[in-house]
Amino acid sequence: MESEDITYSLFDFGYGIIKIESSNSDIAKLISKRMAYAHEISELIKESSLKFFEYNMVSLDWNAIIDGNFAVRVKKINSSIDTMVMEKKLGAIISKKTNSNIKVNLTNPEVFVRVLIFESKVFVGIRKGVINKKYFFDLKAHKRPFFYPGSMSPKLARAMVNLAKVKKDDVVLDPFCGTGGLIIEAGVLGNFVIGTDIDYRMVKGT
Repeated sequence: MESEDITYSLFDFGYGIIKIESSNSDIAKLISKRMAYAHEISELIKESSLKFFEYNMVSLDWNAIIDGNFAVRVKKINSSIDTMVMEKKLGAIISKKTNSNIKVNLTNPEVFVRVLIFESKVFVGIRKGVINKKYFFDLKAHKRPFFYPGSMSPKLARAMVNLAKVKKDDVVLDPFCGTGGLIIEAGVLGNFVIGTDIDYRMVKGT
């Protein structure tokens, strides 16, 4: 976020759950573009306790939130709640509170409602971004024209570029670039890259 000049406040709940407050309307898009080890980004619409979950869901103006067919998916962490029951329950609430033309679509929904249960807390949001796992899989080192067993994974390379707080159009130099993992990821993020290395065969022969 600092690399994208985003002003923010961050709240870390642990177990991979982070809440971000920011006035930047493009934050989900920008984060989705850069992150490697995250899974998805949702816009938080309600934070609740399990005890008052149904009450809070009924109180929401779902017509103002959902403007197309939808799906509800629940993920739990450190909780024994039945996720399928919760999905059906919230789906029924949304269907009752929205226009009759808004239907459930589990295959390809226009609106994806993400419910995250962490212990006794419930976070309800609309998914705004997903990390492209296929990109990192397709760019694994062994699929390049040449590689070494110790080549850095694309996910780690992306994370390293982010930790360096590289901004778009910066120049990134990797003096020992190997198979180019770091400079590939820096280039994908819109930077100018320079990579050099030493041929080990030349060193061996001296």
